[in-house]
Amino acid sequence: MIRPELKRSKMQVVSREKDWLGKLETFPNPVAESLRIRFPWETTSEVRFLWRNLTGQMVREEKGSKGNTDYQISCPETSGLYLLQIQTGDQFINRKIQVCR
Repeated sequence: MIRPELKRSKMQVVSREKDWLGKLETFPNPVAESLRIRFPWETTSEVRFLWRNLTGQMVREEKGSKGNTDYQISCPETSGLYLLQIQTGDQFINRKIQVCR
């Protein structure tokens, strides 16, 4: 029996959801009152915005509805450096944000 030789090639699967990590915009930074977050396309699930101080303690949480590309969220009341964790679906990204009140 002759078997055909299959050539193996590396296939890379790229999904829009995984590609958003590098294209997400957060501005302005530093920020005084409200921060804008811009996704490269409409979100397909609810979005959570978690503000954490540098010790990891959550100081503020906001939720955004699915189907948007732009969000505007309020900043923590105290000036300082924060980690903003942006979650959608099972993915998340952290951004360092300086709050100047």
